[in-house]
Amino acid sequence: MGKIYLASQSQSRRQLLQQAKIPYEVVRSSFCDDDIAQGEESIYDYVQWLAKSKAGGVDLAQLPSEGSHVIVAADTIIQTNKSKRTLGKPIDRHDAKRMLTLMQEEDIKIITGMHVRIIRDGQDVDEIAWTNISQSSFSVPDEAMDFYLDTCPEAMYACGACVVEGVGIRYMDYFEGSLAGAIGLDIAGLYRELMG
Repeated sequence: MGKIYLASQSQSRRQLLQQAKIPYEVVRSSFCDDDIAQGEESIYDYVQWLAKSKAGGVDLAQLPSEGSHVIVAADTIIQTNKSKRTLGKPIDRHDAKRMLTLMQEEDIKIITGMHVRIIRDGQDVDEIAWTNISQSSFSVPDEAMDFYLDTCPEAMYACGACVVEGVGIRYMDYFEGSLAGAIGLDIAGLYRELMG
């Protein structure tokens, strides 16, 4: 395995790699998903496409031209279990409260698409992709929403305004799956794919 390059500006994804003691560097991807809506594809295909697009958006000129390198990209989306509503990043505080209200009514599925590009001597030689799915209940009461959003500003950059770290842990009643995957980077899957 070569050096790992993370194609993400997410602080949570960086922290996960640091906590797992996996050395990495951050690289920029030219892909921006801010205004891209899901089409006819399944939620799983969509999140995989987003992760692949982020990995594919990394210009290899950012990496050393010789040796082996690994580009890691991920994208996470929340889907409500009953109504199948897709929750991306909130556009403003009002939208964040709307999403949090939806999650009071329904449990959620947290879907993280992972995509890894293997580079050798400046050339793509392989790619690995998988999806991590977790189930959760994340319910912020109406009277706590302002407190949650004020003390957890990163919620404005998280799908569904759902941040389970820090103060957000108060509102996660149950969880099943990979916590790291739900936070945004399936560390166990990454380690298994690259080291196993």
